[in-house]
Amino acid sequence: MTRARRPNLRRSRRSGFTLIEVLATLLLLGIVIPVVSEAITVALSTSSMVRHRSEAAALAESKMTDLVVTGEWQEGVLAGDFAPQSPDYRWEAGVDAWDLGDGTVQQLTVKVAWMRGSVEDYVMVNTLVYPSNTTSTTTGGGAAAP
Repeated sequence: MTRARRPNLRRSRRSGFTLIEVLATLLLLGIVIPVVSEAITVALSTSSMVRHRSEAAALAESKMTDLVVTGEWQEGVLAGDFAPQSPDYRWEAGVDAWDLGDGTVQQLTVKVAWMRGSVEDYVMVNTLVYPSNTTSTTTGGGAAAP
């Protein structure tokens, strides 16, 4: 007695991907890859901008403190750069008088700028300062009369 062999249907199915599955995957990758690469580009650009702004803000604060402590803001030296430590940045300072009646308060503004491609970008910080009197009075230094 011989039995007739029946083909095993389960074994006849081939493993692998169909053409429609491959095409759907390629379409999905064609949509996702450009979006992800654009997101990476934007993230890197933003990271660079934030780094420059942070460095510029720290340099501006440092320069403003230096100008106030040394009194150079009253002497007219109100521009320069940060070479050799930070040659990409340059600074400018300006003084604006505040009208409080007696003219004793002024606003010192320090601007630190750098080039971002072909566009100048900058950070500004300011503080109120009080001008020192440059006139000095001398009282007699001689011996008192008896």
